[in-house]
Amino acid sequence: MVGNQYLNIRKGSPNSPESRAGGTLPSEEPFSISDLEREGSGLVKTAQGTIEDIRKRADSAIQNVTNLTAARCRKVAAAS
Repeated sequence: MVGNQYLNIRKGSPNSPESRAGGTLPSEEPFSISDLEREGSGLVKTAQGTIEDIRKRADSAIQNVTNLTAARCRKVAAAS
């Protein structure tokens, strides 16, 4: 789709006047698909970093629980 442009026209509110024949409609600056792809790529990288951080924190929390559980089990076994 490189080079293609997309035009999205939405109707106004019920109180908006109709456009005259040959009239100009307000618009926004166009963006290209490549701009959108670049932005999406940045979001993917941010999401990957966040997921990696969460994974590391979860692994650390699981290791801490494992260590605490093992220590408790050793104490119970030693008391028996």
